[in-house]
Amino acid sequence: MDHGALTDHNTHMPPRRIIMRAMLPLAIVFLANEVIFRFTSIYITFRSFDLITHTLGGLVIAHAVWLLLSKDVRYIYLTLIGSAALAGILWELYEFTHDVFVGSTFQMSQGDTMGDLLFDCIGAGIFIVILIIQRKRENQSQ
Repeated sequence: MDHGALTDHNTHMPPRRIIMRAMLPLAIVFLANEVIFRFTSIYITFRSFDLITHTLGGLVIAHAVWLLLSKDVRYIYLTLIGSAALAGILWELYEFTHDVFVGSTFQMSQGDTMGDLLFDCIGAGIFIVILIIQRKRENQSQ
């Protein structure tokens, strides 16, 4: 049975397991962020926490896309950064909609939003660096 792109670099795992492995970190980061936001004041007392969560979010998005795509996809690094940027844009749209219709203050300023998007991409960049280092180590051991 051919599973196509889902198994190119994960030939030892069935597609369902790959999808679960990709989505679990996303769910954990999202739920942890929601719990921390709702039950603590860390976003107010430690302003940089927002940038940390966006960096981590970009990293797990890039990881999920890497697991789900074929490893021979052209421009994989650009695809990973683009996926993190798209996820960041969708998240910022969620925050904007929440602010407008619920009256929250997720988006404090344009600068905050742009910083969030930048750190989403930085998170993906960190994942790419880890991936490059891992590939070099694998090539050296062969």
